[in-house]
Amino acid sequence: MKKILSFIIISFIIISNCYSQVSLSASDLLSLIKSRGGVFEVVEKANINRGGYESILDDSLQGVFNFNDFENAYKNQELKTELLHLLNDTTAYARLYSEDRIYKVYTMNAEYTRNKVSGWLSIFCKQKKDSILRTESLFNYYRDSLIMAESNKYYNNAFHNFEISKYTKEFLTKLKYPEVYLNFYKKWEQDGKSFDSEWFKYMLDFQDPEAEKLYDDYIDNALLGKRKEDIIDFKNYICHTYNDYAISRFIKMLDKSDLVEVAFLTYKIPIYILLLSEIENIYIYYLLFTDETLANYYYTIEEFAFSGQIEKAITEYNKIKPNLIACFKSMLKYNGYTEIYWKQNMPYYKKE
Repeated sequence: MKKILSFIIISFIIISNCYSQVSLSASDLLSLIKSRGGVFEVVEKANINRGGYESILDDSLQGVFNFNDFENAYKNQELKTELLHLLNDTTAYARLYSEDRIYKVYTMNAEYTRNKVSGWLSIFCKQKKDSILRTESLFNYYRDSLIMAESNKYYNNAFHNFEISKYTKEFLTKLKYPEVYLNFYKKWEQDGKSFDSEWFKYMLDFQDPEAEKLYDDYIDNALLGKRKEDIIDFKNYICHTYNDYAISRFIKMLDKSDLVEVAFLTYKIPIYILLLSEIENIYIYYLLFTDETLANYYYTIEEFAFSGQIEKAITEYNKIKPNLIACFKSMLKYNGYTEIYWKQNMPYYKKE
């Protein structure tokens, strides 16, 4: 079973990364941080979690890159120390932000810079404005003075409004450091532990029990109210999430009998058909590789549902439901082994 799931996971990662030229290891990332200006330069500026084109890479690592070596990153104490600076090093963040902003605004746009200097001179040095603009050495002097003033403004603004990008937040969440969890939990707490808080999704990714309970209630209410959009939100969530919570919630949905609307159909179909028919991901791959006969039987049931034979689809599904749920429970069990290295260090973790 472990070999099967390992093969599926590896295959899925390869497919997911097919658009990337470089997959960085934990040691690669640490080397880049040390050699390319620090953690903010490498992670925050490059938005490493989504991949990007950046000149920070060595010649051997040019182009699109991504990072999936999360367990090794978790266990690499030196790398962890560097990455945790992303949470509170306001000075480094402000310096990077101001330098990057100045470069983009003033270095890359000469016409814009000249207009800014002209406007500045109109306020502070109106009588000498024309002669300064005509004299290169004077113009450069006032340009550099303006850039310094603007740089200080950007620096102070960034320093007092320190906030890393959403890509960096997602990246830090995937690392599963308890220090990150506690930092994000505090921010979520300040938002009243709201479902609408930007920090809620990170709490859900950390498998925080309070966030999971909140999401359980959200999905249960969506089912009671037949809220199609909310149900589709859940479908989208499990399409991209394979942690213990997502899998266990998915299994619960396989046991539901609710009928939901589907675009372009004049009749409703069972919710388990909606979920399984639209998630071409690791759940389906796992089913195919674990029990191909069961998977093919399910596809027949799906054909019944989408041809309007709902009663027949339900009857046949109920015959295989115990085996289907057992299959995904085995997936859940194995997944628990892969998460224990970080989950056991979470403040909420309770040994069974």
